[in-house]
Amino acid sequence: MQEQRLPAQSVDAAALTARGSVRWPSIALHSDAVAAWIARRDGAPILFAEDAYLVVGCLHGDPSGLRALEAIIDDVESALVRVCPADLRGDVMQELRIRLLVAPRAKLEAYRGIGPLPAWIRTMAIRLALDAQRKSASAPAPVNVLEEWSDTDPELALLWRKFGPTFVDCLREAMGEQNERDVRILTLYHQDGLTRQAIAEIFQVDRSTVNRWIASAHARIRRSIEIKLAQRIGLHQREISTLMRAMRASIRSWGLDT
Repeated sequence: MQEQRLPAQSVDAAALTARGSVRWPSIALHSDAVAAWIARRDGAPILFAEDAYLVVGCLHGDPSGLRALEAIIDDVESALVRVCPADLRGDVMQELRIRLLVAPRAKLEAYRGIGPLPAWIRTMAIRLALDAQRKSASAPAPVNVLEEWSDTDPELALLWRKFGPTFVDCLREAMGEQNERDVRILTLYHQDGLTRQAIAEIFQVDRSTVNRWIASAHARIRRSIEIKLAQRIGLHQREISTLMRAMRASIRSWGLDT
């Protein structure tokens, strides 16, 4: 069942509790708990009421809420098959659970209700998987993918083995160079999973303006990555293009291949 969003400016505790209790009837929450969660958000819009209600339940240790969260985490784990080696996946998922729920700095506290909870958790899991691969002595890309590349494109596989971690560093640095507005928009779009129309409503502009902002940010990030790769590892443009192709999963997740 697709979750219906609350109006962008609606942050009423009673309305959120009513909506959430319909979706999660086994989660027992008083509206005061929801109101306290809303108060910590300084009036920011809540678009995914049911997910927000689930998060509040989990933060209060509700057993039904925690079971529902575990089901989401299980789905996320299945999505990591293509981006995380099997020997690291268990540790990544354990770290994900700890970061989400363990006080005093439980990451679940940071969920804002702006985007769908499964997409938000999936983004966190992918970042943890990338970090785990960087720290591991094994190859940074999934073995099955490297084997596929070795058969079909040996040059691509070799470049990824040698320079994949450098690419990840360049991508992160390029993101850090963007202005506050663009980082906010890219986070809403790629991490929180909002549509461009929803972002337009939040910024009170038309959709074409959001399209232009995102396209410009993508172009700047891609160009910054290319420059950094050339400076750090002295690759020619053809080799950089090949490496960008090797990193197609990361590129597509940020829309940089368009």
